[in-house]
Amino acid sequence: MSQKTNPFIIFFLIVGGPLIVLGFIYGMIQVFVFQPLDASGSEVVFEVEAGEQGVSIIQRLRDEGLIKNSYVLFAYSVYTGRYQQMKAGRYLLSPAMNMAEIIDVISRGQALPEVVLTFPEGLNLRQWQERIEEQFTEIDLLSYSVGLFQDEFDFLSEAPAEASLEGYLYPDTYYFDRQTKAEPMIRRFLANFERQLDDLIKESRAKGKNLHDLVIIASLLEKEVPADDRPLVSGIIQRRLEIGMPLQIDATVTYLTGRSTARISIEETRIDSPYNTYLYRGLPYGPISNFSRASFEAALYPEPSDYLFYLSKPDGETIFSRTLTEHNQAKAQYLR
Repeated sequence: MSQKTNPFIIFFLIVGGPLIVLGFIYGMIQVFVFQPLDASGSEVVFEVEAGEQGVSIIQRLRDEGLIKNSYVLFAYSVYTGRYQQMKAGRYLLSPAMNMAEIIDVISRGQALPEVVLTFPEGLNLRQWQERIEEQFTEIDLLSYSVGLFQDEFDFLSEAPAEASLEGYLYPDTYYFDRQTKAEPMIRRFLANFERQLDDLIKESRAKGKNLHDLVIIASLLEKEVPADDRPLVSGIIQRRLEIGMPLQIDATVTYLTGRSTARISIEETRIDSPYNTYLYRGLPYGPISNFSRASFEAALYPEPSDYLFYLSKPDGETIFSRTLTEHNQAKAQYLR
């Protein structure tokens, strides 16, 4: 005598099974199509040749690290009708864009913007402004403060609202349309800062660190010593702050004078400014440069040592000393 099949099992097979399959497919679409490959990825120029086939374009997107899976993008582009619409041109793409955004840019022929601006690590806000003025005469970064953007970017919350954008503009190459205005441009800079340093920002919060103080220290390290020496110098800065010893960082003085020399005069150390770490104890009022990830990482993870002093030789080598006597001997030897 045969047993009856449970009606709930039949219902599950007829209704539940397909729903599970559809749910799985939907999940895969979300993962592969609507999530970026690398949220911290930088922008790159991607060129589609005239007459290039869609399969070739999609495969190169995968090979150049812009998408997760070429098969998924192929299926998505065919399903949405974008496969036959991809156009030749030079495009600004990034692994921080998802597949849908990338195929949309190429299918609409949204070609590369007209203006390319490159900002090396270590430039200050005035130097950024000079580069921008070469292309955009009506944009003035110096007239903006972080307060205008604090509601949009949480990492700005610990900076004084009246503080300038100094320190929060991430060094990189940026692409803009000729019609770009100041605020959208600044948002691009700030969004890149957040994207490039997101993990370190989260770690600083987890450690209970004041983010604005770390930005200031990172800006000092960027100007003072090579990347390999920054964790150790960061530790020296931390020790000096703890014992109330003036930082006496030359770069804070040259920030005030605008001079490019590494040598400063006695008169310059007496400039009355909250940025002058010879005249005032503690950190300067604000950052003095726009820095690299390496500098922020060194600020977050200072290397402990017995050193209290350091100096840079003319060839760039950093000499560390434990006492003022050792430091003066090093100055006599290397800075004659």
